[in-house]
Amino acid sequence: MLKLSPQKLVTSILIGIMATASSSAFSGGLDDANMLKKFSLCDASFFSYLNEHAEEAKQLAPVEQQQNFLNFKVGDRLKDGAPSTVRFTHPLQVGTLTILGYQDNYSNLGRLGRYYYWGFVVKGLPDNVYRQLPQEVAQKLHKDKESYTRNEWKIVKQEPTEWFSGSASAAGEPTRPGTAERLLMIEKSDGAPQESTMLCSVQGTILPAVLKDIRPDQYSIESNPTYIQDKLALARAITQKYTLDYQIETPDQIEAKVRQFIDAGKKKYPIAANEKPEAFWSEFGSIQRDFLNNLNKNAAPAQEQLRALLADKMASILDKQQLEDASREDNPVVAMVTSGAFTVDEIVRSKGITFILKPTLQKAGAFMVLEKNMAHGNEPPI
Repeated sequence: MLKLSPQKLVTSILIGIMATASSSAFSGGLDDANMLKKFSLCDASFFSYLNEHAEEAKQLAPVEQQQNFLNFKVGDRLKDGAPSTVRFTHPLQVGTLTILGYQDNYSNLGRLGRYYYWGFVVKGLPDNVYRQLPQEVAQKLHKDKESYTRNEWKIVKQEPTEWFSGSASAAGEPTRPGTAERLLMIEKSDGAPQESTMLCSVQGTILPAVLKDIRPDQYSIESNPTYIQDKLALARAITQKYTLDYQIETPDQIEAKVRQFIDAGKKKYPIAANEKPEAFWSEFGSIQRDFLNNLNKNAAPAQEQLRALLADKMASILDKQQLEDASREDNPVVAMVTSGAFTVDEIVRSKGITFILKPTLQKAGAFMVLEKNMAHGNEPPI
C-alpha cells in the first residue's frame, strides 16, 4: 500500500475535491449556459436537455415527460383559452439572467397557418436580457425596434427540407402558404413593465413532418391516427349538412336555354352564322342540351364529391376542437368560414367547379369534334 505524508495526503484530498467541483461545474444543468444554447436552437434538443435534468425541472414547475423528452406543463395548448404560462416555484438563475417562468402557446388561424410559441418569462427589458445571454446565442440575434429576433424559413413538404436564414414573407404579413418559419425572439411582456419573453416559434404551413424534429410532443398528438380519423369524421358530419342550392330545370326551360345559346353564338360570330350550315347549329344545340341534362343528372354525385373535398380540407386545416365547435353551428357554410377553413369565395368556386367540370370537359370535347367535322362547311357524317 502506498503511504503518503500528511502534507501529501492533504494535497491529494484537495486535488480530488477540486476535480469533483470542476467536473460538477462543467457537467451542465438548468442553471448552465448550455441550457440556453440548446433552447436557442428552437428544436427538440432543448426538450431532450430538460429530460436529462428532469429532477431540477420538477423542482421548478409541473412537467410532462416521455421517453427522451420533457416539457413544462401549462395546460391543453390545443384548446383556445387554456392557461399558457406557468411561474416557477423559485427563479432560475443562469449567469446574470433571471428566469421567472415558462410559456407555451398555440394558435390555429386556419388558412393563415398554425403558430406554436414556447420559452421563458425573464426579468428585465429586452436590451438587458440580450446583454445577459451567452455570446453564442446573442450574436445570432438582430435588433428590430425594441425586440431581438432570428428568422429561418423552409419550404414545407412531407419529407424533411432545409432551413434557410431570413423570412419568406414580407414584414407584418402572415407566413406564406406552403412555407414554415422558425424564430427566436426577445420581446417585452404585455402587462409586466419589467419583464420580457424569450421565445421560440414555428409557424405557417405546419405538417407533422415539420414538428417531428422541433416539437415531438405536438408531433405525437397531431400524427396520431386516431386523432386524424376523429377529425375527418367530424368534418364529414359537418359537410353532410351542406345543401347545394341547385335548381332542377324542366325540359321546356332547358330547350329555351339551348335556343339562347344558339342565338348568342350566331350573334357573337356573324361570319360563322353565315358559313356554318344549319346542321352545325343543330348539333351545337344538341351538345348544349346534353351539357344541361348532364348537370341535372350529376347533381347528387357532385354534392357528394364536394362534401368529400371540403371535409378533407377542413380536417387538414383545423384542429379537433375547432371542428367540434364548427359542428355545433347550424349553417355549415358559416362554420367553415368563421373557423378559418375557407373563404366564401372558395366555397362558391368549389360549388361551380364540382358541378360543371366533368360536363364542361365533355362539352369541350364534343365541340372540338363538331368543328373538325364542319371545318370546311361539310355536312356532318351520317
